[in-house]
Amino acid sequence: GGGIVAKRAMTGGPTITLASGLSTLQNVIIQSTIQYPLTANVAVTSTDVYFVGYSGGMQAGVLSVPIGGGTVRTLVDQWPGDAGAARALSVNGIVTDGSTLYAVTNGSAVGVLRVPLASGAATVLANNLVDPWTLALSGSDVYFLDLGLGPMSGTLQEVPEVGGAAKILLKNLPSPWAIVSDDGSLYFVDE
Repeated sequence: GGGIVAKRAMTGGPTITLASGLSTLQNVIIQSTIQYPLTANVAVTSTDVYFVGYSGGMQAGVLSVPIGGGTVRTLVDQWPGDAGAARALSVNGIVTDGSTLYAVTNGSAVGVLRVPLASGAATVLANNLVDPWTLALSGSDVYFLDLGLGPMSGTLQEVPEVGGAAKILLKNLPSPWAIVSDDGSLYFVDE
C-alpha cells in the first residue's frame, strides 16, 4: 500500500514522512467512518464535551453535554446565513480552543465554520471547498484537509481563525484524511 503518516512544520519547510507503505489506512478510515465515530468528531473544554450528532444515520450538526453529565444541547445544526430552507450540517470534524469551536462540513453546505461556544452563532471561515475532511488548530490559524475531486487532488490549507482568505500550503495529495498539530508542526495522514 501507499499510505503515509507525515509531518510539516507550521513555519514551512519540507514535509517529512514519518511512516510509509501502510496498506491498512483505507480500511481503518472506512471502518471508522461507517461504524465508529472518529476522534475528530469529539472535542472537549473544561466544562463540556462537544460531538457530531447523528439523526437517521446522517450527521446532524454539533451537540454538547456537560462533562459531569446533563442535558444534551445543540450548538449548531445549520449553515449560517441560510435564508429560507436551512441546509443541515454534515460535519466531518471539530476542534476547539476552549472558547470557540471550529468545524469542517460537507454535503449541501461545504466549508469551515467558526462557532463561539458562548453564543453558538456560526460564521463561515472558508467555503467553496470540494470535500473538506478534518482540521487542526495552532496559534491563530485553522489548518484543514480537503480531499479534492479525486486521486492526487487533495490539499492542506490554512485560514486565520478570525477569517480571511484560505491559503493552500500543499496540493496534489493523494487522499489526505487526518491531521493534528503540536507546538510547531502539523501531522497528517495521506493515503
